[in-house]
Order: sequence, then C-alpha cells, then structure tokens
Amino acid sequence: MPSILGPDLRIDGNLKTDGTIQFDGVVNGDIQTNTITVGPAAVVNGSITGDTVQVDGSVNGTITGRIVELRKSAKVIGDIFHHSLAIEAGAYIEGMCKHVETEQRHRIEPSLAWPSLVIDEPAAS
Repeated sequence: MPSILGPDLRIDGNLKTDGTIQFDGVVNGDIQTNTITVGPAAVVNGSITGDTVQVDGSVNGTITGRIVELRKSAKVIGDIFHHSLAIEAGAYIEGMCKHVETEQRHRIEPSLAWPSLVIDEPAAS
C-alpha cells in the first residue's frame, strides 16, 4: 500500500523510504524510494532515485531509476538515468536521457547530472 502525500502538503527537506509513494504536493529536496508516482499537480525541486519512477507532474532535478515512465503531462528539467524509459507524446524533457545498466545506476554521482549548475547561496551577514 503506497504512502499518499496529498496536494496540500509542502515538504522542505529530503524523503527516504523503502516503500511506495504517491506524491501530489510540492517537495524541495531529494526523494529516494522504491516506487514513486509524481502526480499531475506535483512539483519536485530535487533529484528522484527509485526502482520505478512514474512522472505525471513536474520534476526540476535528476531522475535515476530502473524503470522511468513520463506521462503526457510530465515536465522534467534535468537528466534522466534509466534502464528502461517510456515517454508518452506530449511529455516535456529538457536534459539528457542516458541508458545505464542496473548495476551502474547506483554509482552515478548526482553532481555529474548538472556539471554547470550554479547554486546561488545567500551571502553571510
């Protein structure tokens, strides 16, 4: 049975579970799980790592999964590392898609996904 995180939920921080997540809210952080479904209204600002990743909403970050499915309403800005990739007509991707063997996907360095990404941190007062 999946953990369902509703549309009124906003999480600032990382999520980690060995289970299944149905996510419909906003998360500012990384998600690591066995299976995740990013709902049509959901926004993830961070990376997603899982065995099965299904995206109907928006992901701003790297996706790493054995099986990655992008539905027609998906919007992904970031790289996708996958063993199996399915993309429905209408899905939006801005980034690289790279096939990796199952053993390799655990060794991908997240920093390699956005080598030119600059994070603007507030100046110390």
